[in-house]
Amino acid sequence: MKRRLIALLLVFALLCPLLAVGAAADYTVYITDTGEKYHNYGCRYLSESCRPISASSARAMGYTPCSVCNAPVAEPEQTGFVDVAPNKYYSEAVDWAVEKGITNGLDKSHFGPQQACTRGQIVTFLWRAAGEPTVDAGMTFDDVHYGDYCYNAVRWAVKNGITKGTSSTKFSPQQPCTRGQVVTFLYRAEGSPDVGNVCRFSDVADDSFCRSAVIWAVANNITNGKTETTFAPSEICNRAQIVTFLYRFYNQSTPTPTPTPTPAPTPTTPVSSDYIVSGKLPYPCPEPLSCVPTPEDEATHDNVLALLDNYCPNGAYILRATEIEGDNFMTWMENEALLDCIGTAVHEQSHGYTSHNMSYNGTWVMAYYTGEGKHIKVPQTETYLSEEMAVQIPEELRTFRYDTYVGKGAVVSANKRGIYGLMNEFTAYCWDTITNNSMYEYYLTQELTEENWLNYVKISSSQYYAYSEFKYYILSYMLYAKENYPNIYEQTMNNRALLDAFRIIEARYRGAVEQYFANLDRLETYLKDNGIRVFRDKDMFYIGYFGYGTFEDKYYNLLENAMKAPEYVQMYKLMTK
Repeated sequence: MKRRLIALLLVFALLCPLLAVGAAADYTVYITDTGEKYHNYGCRYLSESCRPISASSARAMGYTPCSVCNAPVAEPEQTGFVDVAPNKYYSEAVDWAVEKGITNGLDKSHFGPQQACTRGQIVTFLWRAAGEPTVDAGMTFDDVHYGDYCYNAVRWAVKNGITKGTSSTKFSPQQPCTRGQVVTFLYRAEGSPDVGNVCRFSDVADDSFCRSAVIWAVANNITNGKTETTFAPSEICNRAQIVTFLYRFYNQSTPTPTPTPTPAPTPTTPVSSDYIVSGKLPYPCPEPLSCVPTPEDEATHDNVLALLDNYCPNGAYILRATEIEGDNFMTWMENEALLDCIGTAVHEQSHGYTSHNMSYNGTWVMAYYTGEGKHIKVPQTETYLSEEMAVQIPEELRTFRYDTYVGKGAVVSANKRGIYGLMNEFTAYCWDTITNNSMYEYYLTQELTEENWLNYVKISSSQYYAYSEFKYYILSYMLYAKENYPNIYEQTMNNRALLDAFRIIEARYRGAVEQYFANLDRLETYLKDNGIRVFRDKDMFYIGYFGYGTFEDKYYNLLENAMKAPEYVQMYKLMTK
């Protein structure tokens, strides 16, 4: 079941150029003495009560800013840096880093999230995060001198086996730090724990210096890679990525307070590693279709698979696996345009994948696809209807999918199967979002047109905030169960397979959301570099004089802020430890 929350706003820009009036001229509303309201051309909204006017004309005619329209709107708490917006994936990490004294930014108002981070800076960040311990070791490198800002940090890092330098005599403090080096520093700081040898990234070779570190970082939710299949170990790491890695590393390392235990009954279903399917499923993997279609091509069976084979192999796997079981994924391609419904097809067939792989042995055993041809089998323990929990959700948090999935009388599995149905939807929306995100790389290979990129913004913006919705529903379900159904709560918390499934899917989905925001940043830079007009406001992304809006950012931020409450933070830690 699926709906898309996409609003298209068509803006025709008059030929008069925009003239700035003060720092907030692009977002100013003017009002006349008679009460008539005007927006300037670059405004946030063109509401029914406001008419467009240029900033210079408004000033010349003596119009003044409208105190009603310009009244402050409740926003998520922001960092003090003007270049760190609250909806950026790294905003919380930046706040944490400043609070802990790890960094103070480039200056009081700029953090410089896109600036490259040097090797000297990263070991200094690590040293500060560790509490700036004193070091009695000498300096082994001739390019780091007494008095340098990173002098003590480098000595500490060498003594603790975090770095060996770039040679026996050089640390290269001014050299930009790569993604591979950063996760290696963190991995060594953790003590280089044993890890497996299964790495999902095609660009991390078996003999790579950072292979074990990458495997460890993914397993501990420190990174999800650049894409589903690439980590980009040689790519320079910017300051936003650095503080995000550090934040996740130290957040994972923070001991979780142990709650007062409640006597737990024996789970009705035994849970063991037998439920975790770690090998390839018995679905054939044919050679990818090589002829990649263009955005204008019709949505045919082969075109859909060819596109996914090349840009989202997991999406292709889901479609092929369910097709072998007799499903026709073309049922979901309601529009002839190739890209409009491709995420929908993967979403719905993800449900089909669960259905075809679930089983019954006295109780239902669910199957959630986790990627790379694998799934995890999860026995279903006792549940209650999600709608019982949902009535306690505040009105302002009852977002688009509330009525469909958890509202009173919802008929979908997200309600009737309780947390197991919620996980089913969480998984489907995860692979939907990943599929749509992957189309960014596809569009880079196509002709650079405003129309093409507007379509990318439309499809990629359609599902990402379902991440915060279903994560909020799942945590709320568990909090309600803990208070009202202690037996259900204990059975669920003893279901190791379910907790593993949540941890894996949540990390995948979180990475997809971060990729969504990162792609919009990349797109803005890419289009501007090619001379195309781009601007954004809180709800819209404009290319040229047309814009797409999802109106989802504010709901995403509302839900994310709600989950910062102590009880949600604690429940999340318990479910992902």
